[in-house]
Amino acid sequence: MSTNFISNISVTEDVALLTLGHAPAKADFISRVFGRVSEQDINVDMISQTAVTGEYVTISFTVSDEHVTNVVALANAVKDKYPSVKTLVKNGNVKIALYGEDMPDHPGVAAKVFQVFNRIGVGILLITTSETDISILVDGSDYPAAYEALCQEFGLPQ
Repeated sequence: MSTNFISNISVTEDVALLTLGHAPAKADFISRVFGRVSEQDINVDMISQTAVTGEYVTISFTVSDEHVTNVVALANAVKDKYPSVKTLVKNGNVKIALYGEDMPDHPGVAAKVFQVFNRIGVGILLITTSETDISILVDGSDYPAAYEALCQEFGLPQ
């Protein structure tokens, strides 16, 4: 398989991951959480939600490390109405985003990316995708190895 369909790898450092487990699978809950974050002028980057299990979902999203305290306070305020929610926070992460306009024409791009992570033994904290982008969140300590391996795999300068 040709690997020249990835044209750019970008990096965002100092990223916090917030996970709201056992969250109600209701638009009201999601609206409250992200509405409160928005009211604080905090930019949310990656958002991922699991499939509904019974009445619950798990929602994960990322913000800059500098906003983690405010977002945790907001999430805890929402928990007053939804006491089942369990909040997990992990900061000091790095988002690696792979971009390529031709990705939709090349099946297996995600598989190749995951094989790289498997080969180097780096864990993935969160994945979001679009037709032309695969964004992966990794622990900050794993970033150098992951970035180097991805650049090498897809023939991009480091």
